[in-house]
Parts: sequence; C-alpha cells; structure tokens
Amino acid sequence: MFEYLKEPRNLLGYTLMRGTTDWTQLEQFNLYEKGYPFLIVVGIPEFLRTAAQKDARMSNLIKNYVHILEYEFRGMSGLADLTANTSPITNGFNDFNVITRTQEQGSETFTFNYTEKSGSTLTKVNEFYLRGVRDPNSGFKHYNGQINKNSDSLYNPEVSGSIGFEKETFSFLYLHTDNTGLMLERAVFLVGAQPTNAPFSTLYNADKGSIEFAEIGVEFMAYPIYGTEVDKRAQQILDWMNNEAANTYHVARNSYDYKWSRVSPTDFKGNSTNVYKGTLQETHLTAASGNDASWIE
Repeated sequence: MFEYLKEPRNLLGYTLMRGTTDWTQLEQFNLYEKGYPFLIVVGIPEFLRTAAQKDARMSNLIKNYVHILEYEFRGMSGLADLTANTSPITNGFNDFNVITRTQEQGSETFTFNYTEKSGSTLTKVNEFYLRGVRDPNSGFKHYNGQINKNSDSLYNPEVSGSIGFEKETFSFLYLHTDNTGLMLERAVFLVGAQPTNAPFSTLYNADKGSIEFAEIGVEFMAYPIYGTEVDKRAQQILDWMNNEAANTYHVARNSYDYKWSRVSPTDFKGNSTNVYKGTLQETHLTAASGNDASWIE
C-alpha cells in the first residue's frame, strides 16, 4: 500500500515533543499542510458529449464548464473518515468491545467550490443536465430532446442499452499534493458522479444596490474509490501537469519565471496581435488518463 503516495520522513532518531523539544532539529517537524487540491475531469456524461457535438452554443457552454471545473477548482468538501464498528464480548457483568467491521464511505454528496461566471456557465450546464435526466414537471427522461424513436437517434428506447445511468455520469480524480506541488499526499477517484443542484437561489435572489460576486457550491453525488491503481494514475497525471514541455496548461509553480501573456516584446511595442488566446487542451484525458476526449472536437 501507499507506494505512489509521498513517503513520510523517518523520525525514529528524534525525541519530538517528549521532554525538552530540540528546536535545533527542525527536520522532525515536517508537518502535513492542507490547501493544495486539484481536480481532473476524467469523463463527462455521454448525452452531454452528443449535445455538444450537435449544437455550437452547447458545445461552447459544455467545453467551458469542463475547463472551469478543472482550472478554477478551489476546493472540495464531502470526504468522510474510515471508521470502525465494534461488537461486545460479555461475561454477563462486563463488556469488552472488539472491532468486527470497518466502514468506508459510500455514495455521498461532494461540494466543489467556485465563483460563478457572467453568463452562469456552471449553473446552466447543471440545469441542462438535471432537466435532461428527469424533467421536473413530467418526470420523464428525455436528454433535452435527444431521446426519441427516430432510426438515427443515439438514444432510441427501442434499442436495448441506448439509455441508462451509464450515459449520465461524470468521473473525477481528486488530488491533494504536498507543498511542492510535485508529490501526492492522497488521491480519490470519484465515479458515478451526478450533479444534484443548479444554484438558482444563490445566484438570482438579489437586492437592488447590493453588488457582489456569487460564490457557489457545485454539488455532485459520487462514489469515492481509493487504491494503489488510483494513486499510480494520479501521480502520473500530476507529473504531466507539472511538465511544461508536454503540457500547454502546466502548473506554473515559479511565478517569477512565469511567461505572462501580455509581457512579450511585441506587446510592449503596442501590437496586441500576439495576445495569448488559449484553446481548451484536453490531451490529459487521452495522454494521461486514457479516456476518450473526442467530444471536444
């Protein structure tokens, strides 16, 4: 276990905090630091991919949704502890409790933190998703007009297996690194993820003159998976994220050497034609995680 996670320092030669603390040996206080989370979108629902392929407006909306989920990810809540349940051994007078079961978190709601964009990108896609999987007034599943009996329909109810939960889920890889951004502290694979809210109340309830940005929690019901293969893949993706040569959108860890978009020689001459215009690169889905990114085309 844990072979792809960061190796703890050997502290056996230190007294730590027993008795007088030896502050001349700071290496014994290499503490865990929170605050370095990343999110990778491994897969999106098939019916969103096909919606993006059929409509230019939806294509732009869904591509930007995925890009924001990854690149503006600010944190997550929802992970739960691994716990133990006990059963008593009794002699009729006293009990002695022993562990008879360990319990790992099952399907749960995870909340991803963002600031909504003008145009309500995150909220619109979640609304599109929720209305498509279950219409709020009729209760029917219609994938926003994509489910029908036409012979050329990808979602024809007469064709076995063309419609189902497997067409409706996201998958995410959640990473938490150490303070270098290079080593993995923990990775969690979130599968079967379904968004559960379109935050109308947070965005659209307002008072005139009260101007503020909208912090939203994007909620997904998902099942968390831990394991060696998850850790291995996460470290590979983390290495790719930090590889400037292989990744246009690499993690810029050294801000002093960062290549600012508007600080090129041409820009300083007053010519703005070289202003950086990024295009969504989803190569990590194929190069790193092995998933089909054809929906981006």
